[in-house]
Amino acid sequence: MLKVRCPVDGEEYHADGAHIGKNIRCRKCGKIIPIERPAPAPVSPLGGSCVTAASTGCVEPETKVSTGPPRVLGDRRLLAAIWCLGALIVVILLVELLAVLRGPVPGPAGGPANGTQAPAATTPPVTKPANALEAKQREIIAQDAGMLGDLELSKEYLEINAGHFGNGLPRIPVIWEPKLGELGPLIAEGFTEEGLTAQYNNRLFILLNPALRLDRREVRRALCHEMVHLYLITIGDFQTNHGPAFQTVLHRLSEERAFEGKWASESEKVGLRSWLEGESARLNREKSELERIREDLDRKGRDLDREVQELNERISSANQQGYGWPSDDEVESVESSRDLFNQRAVEFNARVEEYDGGQARFNHRVNSYNLMMSYPDGLDEESAIRPRPAVRRVPLRSR
Repeated sequence: MLKVRCPVDGEEYHADGAHIGKNIRCRKCGKIIPIERPAPAPVSPLGGSCVTAASTGCVEPETKVSTGPPRVLGDRRLLAAIWCLGALIVVILLVELLAVLRGPVPGPAGGPANGTQAPAATTPPVTKPANALEAKQREIIAQDAGMLGDLELSKEYLEINAGHFGNGLPRIPVIWEPKLGELGPLIAEGFTEEGLTAQYNNRLFILLNPALRLDRREVRRALCHEMVHLYLITIGDFQTNHGPAFQTVLHRLSEERAFEGKWASESEKVGLRSWLEGESARLNREKSELERIREDLDRKGRDLDREVQELNERISSANQQGYGWPSDDEVESVESSRDLFNQRAVEFNARVEEYDGGQARFNHRVNSYNLMMSYPDGLDEESAIRPRPAVRRVPLRSR
């Protein structure tokens, strides 16, 4: 249905599509009014249509009545914008987390390309491994290069970096590496390698021994320890090891309570060191005596084994031939030698057990002393005391 309006008096008439192109006469004024096809309605800013009128401009269209709740187009656009913003934030967080776990990627100039805050570390000169320990370290480092870090360790690393280094350290992976347990025996018997700061092809990362997992305080101490090494590497210091520069930074972390250290006065350290040196000398004397006794018992044990073997061979041969059995005195002599040997072995092993108890107490005090020297001052290899190895026992001889 078409609406036709008289331009003179505004009288309105109705027509249908079949009358397009024809004329109609106004009943009031007699004006001839052409019936034309209506122009397409323009779209309003809110998506509806509007009708152009000479005097009123754009007029809102008629709306259909809805029985449901009102749906506002502007609210839907706002919700869509919020959803897109949230999705973008999630993507950014995932990218950042992946960057933390993977560590810095070398850029065109050889440095990190993913926006680390610290200067790129200078690569130390590559030389031939000096010993089995260094060769094993390089093997482990090459194996772990490029691996993702542990999520919880990476979070703790970021926390320490933000709280105590002003985010000045690069974002690198921190990895649990059980093979660090293989390094300890190459350093000293009974020694445990807790952590290692590594660099491989401009990739920096930290390895921690999973044996630390039982005590989160030990994890924190070891991580702070390795992060000080990392800090020194990022400023190009490859020579300090655990020297004064290392001790200065670790002391600052301890003062800032970045970790829990074992505190002791200088007099306590000197007193404990004196006891350890005296106890070590006593244990050395005891160990030397035990080794002398064990060598003698080993020799007598080999002689006794040979006598027993010969006696058994004679008895076996006599059983086959029906004659030639050893005399009762010969059998009794061998059994007497065996009983005497076993008695000495029991006494020796009891003495070894007592020695092991003293050694365990010594090693426990060694760990305390080394912890005092490590935190907050930093462990220096020259000042550390190594745990003592065990003494082998002598097995008893049976008939």
